[in-house]
Amino acid sequence: MQNLLQSGGLTELRDTRNGSYGAKLFFLAQDMLFYVALSQDDRWWRVVKTQDQGRAEAIYAQFSRKSFELADGEIRRMQLVAQKALLERVIVKSAERANRLSADLALAQQQDSQVSQRQQQLQVESAALQSDKLEAERKLRALQMQVDQLQRQTEAGHHAFERDAAALITPGSYAKTGRPARIERAFCLIDREPGGAM
Repeated sequence: MQNLLQSGGLTELRDTRNGSYGAKLFFLAQDMLFYVALSQDDRWWRVVKTQDQGRAEAIYAQFSRKSFELADGEIRRMQLVAQKALLERVIVKSAERANRLSADLALAQQQDSQVSQRQQQLQVESAALQSDKLEAERKLRALQMQVDQLQRQTEAGHHAFERDAAALITPGSYAKTGRPARIERAFCLIDREPGGAM
C-alpha cells in the first residue's frame, strides 16, 4: 500500500485522527479495491483490502473506534504529564515565594531586634545624661552658694573697713600731734616699750 500511495494510485476517502493513532479509508479505482488502514505515528499498523464497500466502511468505523480507545490512554497520559509539570512549576514558585517571605521575615525580625536594642541603648544613655544633669545642677547650686557666701563676706569686710575708716577721721579725734586718737595711742604704746627711742 505504501507503493500505491507514493505512486498516487490511491485516493483517500476518509481519515480519523486520535492522538498518535489514526484510521484511513482509501480507494484504488483501477481495481475497484478499498484499503482500510490503522496507523500509529504515521506507521501502518493494520491494513485490510476488500472489494466490498460496506465491509470497508464497517472496518473503517471499527478502526476509528480503536484509534479513539488507544488514544484515550495516551491523551490521559499527556494530560497527567502536563498536570505534573504544572504542579512542579507551582511548587517551585511556591518554594521561591516561601523563601522570599522567610527572608523578609528574618530581615524584619533583625530590624526589630536592632530597633529594640537601639531603644534600650537610648534609654540607658538618657538615664546617664539625666543623672549627669542632676549632678551638674547640684554642683552648680553648691558653687552658687559658695559664691553668695564669699560675696556676703566681701561685702561685710567692706562695711567694716568703711566704719573703721570713718572712725579714724572723725572730727575731734586728733591729738596735739595732729594724728587720730587711735593712731596716737599706738604711738604711745610704742614709746613705752623698753628701749624706745622717745
